[in-house]
Amino acid sequence: MPDHVDGNSCGTAGSLWLNGAHPTVEDGVVTHGVCGSWVNNCWYIYSDPIKVKACPGVYYVYEFVKPTFCSGAYCADPCYKYTALDDPWRSPDYQYSYIGYIDMCDRDVNWVGWYRLFINGQSAQMPDTCVDASSCGTAATLWLNGTHPTVEDGVVTRDVCGNWVNNCCTFQSKSIKVKACSGGFYVYEFVGPNVCNLAYCADPCYKYTALDDPWRSPDYQYSYIGYIDMCDRDVNWVGWYRLFINGQSAQMPDTCVDASSCGTAATLWLNGTHPTVEDGVVTRDVCGNWVNNCCTFQSKSIKVKACSGGFYVYEFVGPNVCNLAYCAEDIVGLRAKLSSFSDLTDTGNVQVILQQIKQELVKYGLPNSVELKLGKVQKIKP
Repeated sequence: MPDHVDGNSCGTAGSLWLNGAHPTVEDGVVTHGVCGSWVNNCWYIYSDPIKVKACPGVYYVYEFVKPTFCSGAYCADPCYKYTALDDPWRSPDYQYSYIGYIDMCDRDVNWVGWYRLFINGQSAQMPDTCVDASSCGTAATLWLNGTHPTVEDGVVTRDVCGNWVNNCCTFQSKSIKVKACSGGFYVYEFVGPNVCNLAYCADPCYKYTALDDPWRSPDYQYSYIGYIDMCDRDVNWVGWYRLFINGQSAQMPDTCVDASSCGTAATLWLNGTHPTVEDGVVTRDVCGNWVNNCCTFQSKSIKVKACSGGFYVYEFVGPNVCNLAYCAEDIVGLRAKLSSFSDLTDTGNVQVILQQIKQELVKYGLPNSVELKLGKVQKIKP
């Protein structure tokens, strides 16, 4: 049972919900009040209490009683009972290939009830922006054509699109129901698409492990005297990670970082540019700077993904040797699309580019009154 629902839901006018937290197994049988939301939550009705017990199999049983008023019905919350759907091929980094490949088709799945998405045991969710075709283990990739709901929204209905032949919504698939859960995840009532080969995608951008180690900043200088240098080879890396520095969103530096910083000896940095949201999941090389050579250590490659919230997630792996550690810097990365070098030399074009950058800076909290001027422009690559 949910611990709150809107009125006029659960197939009735007076939606009954549990007025109190669910018990633990140790609590045994407890008695909780029951409330009924009514008339768009303008007022509530109190029904008779019921008994509740938590069971070792991670479920609950209820001793229901007849409600005290008509048009009242007990609600059931899919957030507490769902099927875990953990298919690694649903990730956008699983590329479809015509050669020797069996593409997946969700039309033939017997969908029953509600599902929660995982990728290799890590909680995930459907992407709500267009996903590249020929990924997610299929030909036409299914994504949520609308924003995810909040917990307060309850169960909502969202359209689903399938990307194919350079059209993000070539296939307008059947709508599905979605619910946000208080545990920070979503459940979906999937239905079979109309045709093959279409499959629902799962995106790691929305479920990651927060990695907040202040010593990963280049400001943390390594010292041989009385210092234990960090080594990421010994970390049990599982799934996707988002970098933070003291609670502030960060990212891996994509230029060489001074050795003997980031809390370690040889500093690991991304040897390649960060991707855009449109790039999806990409693979990037990683270098370790040591003895005046930015790439003394060519560490294992990692996967990187840009997320629509203006941050990146990384699928870290352990370096080959010690002492190497991934660096993190709390900078704001801004990108502007240029059609040619003249965009930064012609006065009219420069103003357009500066305006684009200003809009991004305002999103990060700068006042609208901020003024930007272009300083020196140097062409470093032909």
